[in-house]
Amino acid sequence: MSYIITVFVASALSFSAPKIEVQGHRGARAIVPENTLAAMDYALEVGVDTLELDLGVTKDNVLVLGHDPMINTDLCVDRAGKPVTKEIAIHSLTLKELKEYNCASIKNPRFPKQTPDKTQKIATLKEVFELVKNSKHASAKKVEFNIETKLVPGIPQLSIDPRSFAKSIIDLATKYEVLDRVTIQSFDHRSLREAKKINPKVKVAALFEGTYPSDLLSTLKAIPADVFSPNQFWFTKADVDTLRSAGVRTIPWTANSVREWDSLIAKGVDGIITDDPKALIEYLKSKKMR
Repeated sequence: MSYIITVFVASALSFSAPKIEVQGHRGARAIVPENTLAAMDYALEVGVDTLELDLGVTKDNVLVLGHDPMINTDLCVDRAGKPVTKEIAIHSLTLKELKEYNCASIKNPRFPKQTPDKTQKIATLKEVFELVKNSKHASAKKVEFNIETKLVPGIPQLSIDPRSFAKSIIDLATKYEVLDRVTIQSFDHRSLREAKKINPKVKVAALFEGTYPSDLLSTLKAIPADVFSPNQFWFTKADVDTLRSAGVRTIPWTANSVREWDSLIAKGVDGIITDDPKALIEYLKSKKMR
């Protein structure tokens, strides 16, 4: 009898504490400069479920990692090591020209634990796929990729069109045989709709900055989105429950403290995007959620 009770309790605890997916935001920018190969490697080392990253497109149509449509004047230096002082669009440069800049040698003041790395060049998506393919870290065999298309609808000259952007990602992921591990995310939902038209099986995540439509489920179904990815403060547990019943997962951004993690856990989210994946993984393990 005691054995049956023990098994029942263990099963109940397991059921009440589902695994939460951990996504390393821009790799792990709390520790390693964002969107670099070093950040992706660190995230693999600590055991993330998903590498979250941002993409731009060069003048010669190469997919490159970077959060901003312009070279970041706060974090980047030129080939001489001097800070970039003027706005230069990523899409106005060839890959060779873009590789002359380093966006990892200046410490991001928002993250006191971050260690700059002068050796890191701006990376390509191809290099990320190669890194994962050749990685010795155990997580690399199954790690997923949450890839954001950086588009500005009102300034189309900063990138390629939404369909071409989505197709470029799908083609490269197909070549590396990781398409089933890729989610395409964006605040510009046009690229998500185009991705689904190209391949209905591709997973897509709809990003939202703040408020969202009152008919959220209908909006997501119209894409159709597999993931709802809101700002961590702008949704409720009721939203999570409603979407889950319709087969849509909720993975908010970007939570970095125990207080924030506890709030999201209480809402029943499916995953958390964080700048410090190691700390989140350790915290979830302490709560028996990994």
